[in-house]
Amino acid sequence: MELLIHAGVLPAETATWSVRLRPTEGIIIRPDLKRREMRADMVLMAVAPKVDVEDPHARNRALKSGQAYGVIFEIQRVKDASKPDTWADFWGAYRLDLGTDIRLAILTFDPDVQQWAREGTERIKELMKISVLTPDDCPMWSSIAGKYDSERAVLDAVFYARDASHLDLVIAALAAIEGWEDSLAVHCEEMLMAQVGAALIHQAIAAKDARTTMATQTPSNQHPPYDYLNSPRPIIQLAVKIGRDEGREEGRLEGRQEGRLEGRDEGRQEGRQEGRQEGRQEGRQEGRHEGEIEARAKVVVELLEHRGLTVDPDSRAQILACREPGTLARWLSAALQVTDAAQLLDD
Repeated sequence: MELLIHAGVLPAETATWSVRLRPTEGIIIRPDLKRREMRADMVLMAVAPKVDVEDPHARNRALKSGQAYGVIFEIQRVKDASKPDTWADFWGAYRLDLGTDIRLAILTFDPDVQQWAREGTERIKELMKISVLTPDDCPMWSSIAGKYDSERAVLDAVFYARDASHLDLVIAALAAIEGWEDSLAVHCEEMLMAQVGAALIHQAIAAKDARTTMATQTPSNQHPPYDYLNSPRPIIQLAVKIGRDEGREEGRLEGRQEGRLEGRDEGRQEGRQEGRQEGRQEGRQEGRHEGEIEARAKVVVELLEHRGLTVDPDSRAQILACREPGTLARWLSAALQVTDAAQLLDD
């Protein structure tokens, strides 16, 4: 939490709050009514004490009353022409989970990329609080608070681990992830692989007494050490590869491979089931189509109100009653620019 406050992403009164990882996947319905799946690098929620973020009703009450804030982290190393549009879509994709007061923090490592990101987010500042940061804006949590918790360890490694001098950061991150449930662990390990690199992670895993270090550094309130041999997770698979490279006996190698295959098969099975369910939902006919149009109309009203504009009852009724996709798409675009709700209907 100290990092988010220090960087200006969250207000100072959140200093005693806790941070919770949230799902990184989001879905937005485009103006042409096509669904677009989105995935941020990391999604966090800062919550006041005693707020249960897993209870949707409690979470929504907290978000509306200022007792919780949603934060989307993006790590941007190079300029990417498609990213500003993606960032603009984050508000619609994550508002159901994070509320309408979303904070977008973009971490850059180059002054030119930082300036490009600031210019690219200028048009969406009315939707989200934008912070374009460099590592100088985000000192290591260990230097702020003198201690680690699991989320802090992972982000320190992502932000700072670049060579063997930062090996302790990677080991601490691996230890932190060890007790997490697979869905979050897999995503964070993939992010570590992408941002830190397999070579440095290889060194951390292969370091003397690495597993003992991981076990002793795992916070005491987490789960028992992870089952390395049967894990489907990417970094643990890398550990198994190191073991194979070191010439571990063929029988143990086959056992580990069997465990990985079982994990992958289970994941594929779950993925196929989710895919079939989503396909059925997308294939439903007029009821589904009507629901998406109604949702698009509600977004137009929410966007106007989020910008502080008053939507009178007649205008609200006219917008919500509209069933023309083209009109709703035009209104949605105009809702970012008009200064009065009535202007929207006059176009």
